[in-house]
Amino acid sequence: MAWEVVIKYKEFLKRETFKKVILQSGEVPRLSIISSGSAAIAIQNFLSKFFLPDLKVLIDHNTQPFILDALKKAGCEVYPYNLSQRLLQPDDVKRLTNNINGLDITYREIIDYNHKTYYDWLSYEILDHAPDFCFVPFGTGDLFQNILNISHDETIKMQMEHGQKDPRLSNVEVAHFAKCHFMAATTSNPKSKLTKLYSAFLPSLPAHKHKISRLKETAMCGQYTGIYNVSDYFTDKAIDIAQSLGLSFEPSGIAGLALLFQLQAEGNLPIAANAKILIVNTGKTKYNIQSS
Repeated sequence: MAWEVVIKYKEFLKRETFKKVILQSGEVPRLSIISSGSAAIAIQNFLSKFFLPDLKVLIDHNTQPFILDALKKAGCEVYPYNLSQRLLQPDDVKRLTNNINGLDITYREIIDYNHKTYYDWLSYEILDHAPDFCFVPFGTGDLFQNILNISHDETIKMQMEHGQKDPRLSNVEVAHFAKCHFMAATTSNPKSKLTKLYSAFLPSLPAHKHKISRLKETAMCGQYTGIYNVSDYFTDKAIDIAQSLGLSFEPSGIAGLALLFQLQAEGNLPIAANAKILIVNTGKTKYNIQSS
């Protein structure tokens, strides 16, 4: 995702509109983002590699000090703010980060949420396993939406005459994608251990839910496909299992496993003994990246 953002940013800077801004102000338009830390550090890493202006980060005022320090060490300009106070619009984000003439990438002024190259290689790797159930952490929803978009597009391609699937899909039957239950794990609890998945406001959520409804109506995914809230009780259980397996993770990254445990305990998810279950672990944030 960070790579895609920076590539698009470089393209934007070549546009006549931004060339005029640069000539008038003498400054390169900057990028702003609301982040809990992970996305900001990843993007800043690439900005530094390409010698581009540092990222302006609007972060919740209750964020742990070690994350704030890590963002600053990476090169980010950090602006603490009470993010639960109100829904911020792109202009608000730019104003609060002192970046009026810049770009807010929180609400996709560069790439919209339907864009398929954010996580395309990971999405194809997931789909190539042809799972019956696929559990994915859901923060902004970009990864989850990316998987759904690619699954849908590949299915449509194969329904067309002379349709050819993407070479990143090996021997998998694309028709199987429509049978898979894609399940997103998130939280609406501000005190949850799933800190990277909580957001007081997520403007793109209705669009995500609408897309899921349309896929279900057109039989493009399993009927259990959806976005589910996970309790910390099952998060703790997932943490214990992940630690016993020696996995590299943080609670938010392993939320899919927690959701599996929760749905099984509730008896709301009939899973056959031979079903293939794929759980995406998004790992953990590296907080030791130094600015170049």
